Amino acid sequence: SPGEATAEQYAALDKLGYGKGIVDQIYGQMATYAQGAMDKAVGEAETIAGGESQLKNLIAFASGALPGAQLAEMQERLNNPAQLPGAVRELMQLHREGVGAGGAQPLVEGDGAPGAGAPFTTKGEYIAATSDPRYRSDKAYRDSVDERAAKSGLNELPLH
Repeated sequence: SPGEATAEQYAALDKLGYGKGIVDQIYGQMATYAQGAMDKAVGEAETIAGGESQLKNLIAFASGALPGAQLAEMQERLNNPAQLPGAVRELMQLHREGVGAGGAQPLVEGDGAPGAGAPFTTKGEYIAATSDPRYRSDKAYRDSVDERAAKSGLNELPLH
């Protein structure tokens, strides 16, 4: 498990004069450092995304929008503190492109969401609509999305 050496590592390090106590201390310090680096990267990623909930929305969007191999690569990058901020920037761009490619056109303030009034057909559509910056800033858009969600039976919808 993280922060612990394997039996083989203990044996090899013991031959070099490093006892179990020293090895455990070093591994513990490495785990603490790694956790600190990840916490810092997550904080930066949340700032880039616009907050914790927006970051969660981006990650949910990715799980429904990216094909298997691309999703696996993205998950690997999201779990690497050195790559996390760049991965979040990429997800934000993919989200913008995905929403645009999905037929969403720039709306004049006060217009409803694309497909206004029609129920959502997937959870991915709902996540994309609520992740759109207009959901936070445009009451008419937000009301339209909420109205569509109320008609959709979100719990029964497929992810994508």
